[in-house]
Amino acid sequence: MLSPDALTTVPVLKAELSIPAEDTSRDELLARAIEAASDAIRRYCRRDFARRTVTEQLVGHGTASLMLSLTPIVTVDSIELYGEPVPLEDVAINAKAGLITRRYGVWPEAAAPNVVVTYTGGYVTPAQAAADSGLTRDLPHDIEAACLIIAANRIQSMGQPVDAQILQVEQIRVHWSEGGRQGIPQQAAMLLEPYVRWA
Repeated sequence: MLSPDALTTVPVLKAELSIPAEDTSRDELLARAIEAASDAIRRYCRRDFARRTVTEQLVGHGTASLMLSLTPIVTVDSIELYGEPVPLEDVAINAKAGLITRRYGVWPEAAAPNVVVTYTGGYVTPAQAAADSGLTRDLPHDIEAACLIIAANRIQSMGQPVDAQILQVEQIRVHWSEGGRQGIPQQAAMLLEPYVRWA
């Protein structure tokens, strides 16, 4: 069974690789490739994607806005500043950017976490939607496509040296697929660029 962080499913990867749906002999291998590809995408993008409810401790910087790590923001349950509740109507929420902005004043500058936010954020992944029929997948399709590229590349290149390009000695020529930054093929990296966190 795939973790909620899996960015695609075994049946979809099987279709991508032209493996018959009834052939379950490689399901475990395919699931591991999906989990590894999903982990690589999270590292590459410097963020998580799967929807969950989290409590995050943040440090104020004397600005009106703070960025939450799990976007898009779905709901904010509570915000505390120095242990005291902040009324949610005093905060503007930019769900897509993951920003919580004080309507009046700033989040005071501090050396240690002084703001605690409990919220639900992230996308419903294909794995979450497959495991719970009450959920509707909303993960962008280009993220799933990148996961499929990486997982398929991983399956197809099993047993080959990592990051080799082309080696030709007299009559022998060996070609391996290109591995980009952190083992992300260029085609997948291009799909993921809009989702990379730089801050």
